[in-house]
Order: sequence, then C-alpha cells, then structure tokens
Amino acid sequence: MKIRLWPTILILIVVAVTVRLGFWQGDRAHQKEALNAHIVAFENAPAQRVGAQPMPLQLQSIEFHRVEARGEFLPDRVVFLDNRPYNDQPGFYVVMPLKLEGGGVVLVNRGWLPRNLADRTGIEHYDTPKGIVDVQGIARANATQAFELGHGGSAAHQEIRQNLDVASYAKETGLALQPFVIQQTNDTGDKLVRDWPAPTMGVERNYGYMLQWWGMAVVAIGFGLYAARRAAKKAKPVRPRKTNKPTLKAAVERVSRSGPRTRNRRKMQTQTRHARQPANKGSWNKGRWMLALVCAVPVIASYLMYYVFKPAGGTTSYGTLIDPQRPIPAQLIVTDEKGQSMPLKSLQGKWLMVIVNGSDCDEQCATRLYFMRQVRVLQSCERDRVVNIWLRTDDKPVSDVIKTAYPQPDTRMLVADGKSVAAWLPVDDGTKLTDHIFLVDPNGNLMMRFPKNPDPKKINADLGKLLKWSRIG
Repeated sequence: MKIRLWPTILILIVVAVTVRLGFWQGDRAHQKEALNAHIVAFENAPAQRVGAQPMPLQLQSIEFHRVEARGEFLPDRVVFLDNRPYNDQPGFYVVMPLKLEGGGVVLVNRGWLPRNLADRTGIEHYDTPKGIVDVQGIARANATQAFELGHGGSAAHQEIRQNLDVASYAKETGLALQPFVIQQTNDTGDKLVRDWPAPTMGVERNYGYMLQWWGMAVVAIGFGLYAARRAAKKAKPVRPRKTNKPTLKAAVERVSRSGPRTRNRRKMQTQTRHARQPANKGSWNKGRWMLALVCAVPVIASYLMYYVFKPAGGTTSYGTLIDPQRPIPAQLIVTDEKGQSMPLKSLQGKWLMVIVNGSDCDEQCATRLYFMRQVRVLQSCERDRVVNIWLRTDDKPVSDVIKTAYPQPDTRMLVADGKSVAAWLPVDDGTKLTDHIFLVDPNGNLMMRFPKNPDPKKINADLGKLLKWSRIG
C-alpha cells in the first residue's frame, strides 16, 4: 500500500490536536472536581464573622465560606438586578448594603423579588428590617452575572441594573465595601425568595467533550485507513510496454481487412459488455456505513456522558473530606523548636500537612515525614504555600538524623498536648492518630485525612489540585 506524504501528515496533525484537546478537557474536569470539593468543604466550615476584623477580608480567603454579619441595612442604596428569573417568572435580585457594627459595609444579596408585569420598572413591595439585624449567608464574588450586550445596563447611578461590580459600586457610592457579596440564607421576614441555585461546575460537560475529541481522533484514523484502502483498490498494475511496435503497413492492412460490418459488430459487443456490468447500488455501501458509524460514535458518547453517566463532583479525592470542617482550636498551644509557646492557630495562612507522633519517631513516622517532604517538593513553584508539621506528643529530644533530613522552616517539629490534639483530629475506625496524614487549609480548618499506609502519588494529586484551584494560602 502506497502512503501519500501530505495526506498522512494532515491526518497525524488532526489526531495529535484532537487527542491533546481531549486530555485538556479531562484535566479541566479534574480541576473542577477539586474546586467543587473545596466549595463543599468551605460551605460546611464554621461561619466566619464579618466586621470583627480591623481590615477588610480578602476575597480569596472568604469566597464560598459561610459568613455571619451584624449591622443595619441602607435601603436608600438598594440596587435591583434585572433579568433574574425564578421558576420561569421574571424578577429582580435585591442587593442592599449592610453597615456593619464593627465598621465598614458589605453588600447583601437579600433575595428574589417578582417583577410587576404591568410596569417593567415597577418594584413590588417588600420589607426591610429596621435597626440592627443579623445576616447569615455564603460569601460570593458577585451577586451573580447575567449576559449583557455592552455596559449600558450596568451604568452607575441606576436603581435597576443588569450586573453590579463591587469595586465599581464602592467608587460610585464612596462606601468602604468588603470585596464580596453575602448571599443571604436566613429569613428576616421580608417576603423575599432565597431559593439559591447551587453552584454547578459542569464536570459532565467536560467529560463529554473529552470523549468527543478522542472520538474525532478515532474518526480521523479510520478515515485515513479507509481512504488508503480505496486508493489501493483503484490502483491498476502498470503493464509493460511492447517493444515490437506495429509498422504502418501492418496497420493499414488490418484496417482494410475490417469492413464496416466488422467495426459495427465490435462496437455493439463493447456496448453489450459494458451493459452487463453490475450497476452501482448507491454510495451507502458497507465501507461508508462503517465510516458513518465511526463518525457518530463521539457524538453518541458525549450525549451519554452528559445526560446519563453524570459523574458526581468532589468524589474523586484520595483523602477523606472532613465534614464539617474542624478549625484549629484556639486553646491548642504548642512549643516551637526554640522552646517558646505559641498557638497552633498562628500558623494558618498556608496549607499544613500534619502528622502526630512521639519524639522517638519510629519507622512509620519516618516514612510519613519522607512522604510529606516529597509531596511538598513535587509542588515545584507552589511548594512555599505548604508547610509540613510534626506534632510531637512529648518533649524528648529528636535525633540529629531526623533534624538534618527535615530542616526548618519546611518541616516544623512542635510539641503539643496529646489529648488536645486527639480531640481535634478524627481518625478512621480501627486506626490510631499516628497512622494518618492530615491536611489543614489556609483558613485554619482541618479539611482532609489521608488513610493509613498512604500512596504519596495520590496525596500529591489531591494537594496539586487544591493548590492549582485555590486562591488562598
């Protein structure tokens, strides 16, 4: 079979591009699963108090967390976000600033309000609590975004807008706003609907696209093989040329011997022979049916992945998610390498991998320290966001070999009270506290526990996803 150069190169390029795009979509799906797990963990963490801090909170550290705020609504600054349907009924989101007791202001998406069908700009009646009110909800980067052509619908100094940017609204009003919006969840008797849609990652869509791209690669390969096979069938063998060419005299004699009847008879025989050949039964022969089937496979697979086999987000992590999360106890005091006491909570702000063991550090302890060090190193440029912590349950001296192999500040060796640590860190059934590696997020919440005799490659995969998609720490 003769292979043509340029068609082959073109098919190889198509295969390489579609396979790479399939892997890209698969990676996007894994990243979204990690982010979804992070969102679920944050939503189940203890609520953070807004306004208790002297400085504004960072969006990266608070987004998707449960929050609480106490203050007074400013109804004269309300903004109604248009084109927010609920159960196929048009309406608005009511976004109103809340002046915090501790200082500062935060925007609150109070809920959904139906539109007046007789007057598009008419606002139905709703109640606003007077005085100090307690608000509970989820911190979000904005009060949802709706599709918008241009920015006229979101211009400043309009009561009804399409979208609302927190930073722009702060400049417009001069309010010292927190950089997020509270999506209110508690009822304050104001006749607003708070049936908030759950954040969706669209993981199944990425898996469908992944199969579709890979299916296209298979189609390209199949089409190339099919085209090569047809070209081989159509190729005719080259007959060797005769060396003894007929002379002009012989040709004249052969034409003179064949009269008109002979020539007509030969013409009729040729037409009859051509007529006896079987007619083409159509273009949809067996080979083309197979090609059509191969082309349909990626489309069918993507639809099955999207509508039938929907993967559950957040279930692919190797470690066990701690639900609800457990914050570092404020009363958990540890002793550092210099003999000074400090709260363990002071280390929050980075991702903490934690083990618990006595200072003698047996073989199992040394193995877990080694795994933690290697996992941290594998994070490459992100490794400075991770700190390994060994909580020692006694104050005996640590061997020089361990100190040399795991120096500060990459690995902290802190003395802690064993009972206080055991009350904070949960274990699996049939295991001990010294069997696990624990993961604490930069907000100081215990969020994940890895099993006994862990696989460092899987720990690395979990931590890599969290570092890639988390904007804190």
